[in-house]
Amino acid sequence: MGRLLLKIKIRDSSNPDNFEPETRELIIPSNVTWNKLEKEIRTLFSKINPNDEIQLKYRDFEGDMIHISSDGELSNILSTLNEDQVMKFDLVIKSQNDENKVFTYPSKKIQGKIGETVEVLISYQYLTFSHASTKDVWGTGIYTPDSDLIKALGHSGSFILPKTSQPDHDLSIILRFLPGCDKYLGSINNGLKSQDYNKFNLSFVIEHVKHLPKGSVSL
Repeated sequence: MGRLLLKIKIRDSSNPDNFEPETRELIIPSNVTWNKLEKEIRTLFSKINPNDEIQLKYRDFEGDMIHISSDGELSNILSTLNEDQVMKFDLVIKSQNDENKVFTYPSKKIQGKIGETVEVLISYQYLTFSHASTKDVWGTGIYTPDSDLIKALGHSGSFILPKTSQPDHDLSIILRFLPGCDKYLGSINNGLKSQDYNKFNLSFVIEHVKHLPKGSVSL
């Protein structure tokens, strides 16, 4: 049997102040179906609202974030595992109560309240390391709301920004707004530098990244 280590990083949307990750181990057969796995996940993590959609995600060897929510997607990844191999997944909880506001990058101001999510559409033309290198972000993983989204994407590792060419797709990004932090600590991640900042009244995290067909986002 393959063994999956599931790691929750998405916060409980009903309680925006609860941001502590929870990790559980789950032993599954190599031929498990998505429906069966989903039921076991919901049993392990009883705080998941029955009406909320769940997905698994992981980063592949090319640096792309892969999402799993069907038999075919699950079978593809399980077929690559050796017996008793441990693989780590993040569990994504998508609340049916979330009504996403939609913005297009670059927007003068992306707005939201604590606990809310917004969708940001990004054209492939902006998704480069050189573009991000000219921008500013404050924090690590959790960022101030005036941080540049492209640089936050690259700095957080949510998306690997190409250094030599533009990607062949646009992006849809889901941000979740969190309470502000007393202190934001800068760091150097993935070749990009973020800065320190003092107390601020609002923050955001990048919760979900989805590829869109190239040219589907209007500038």
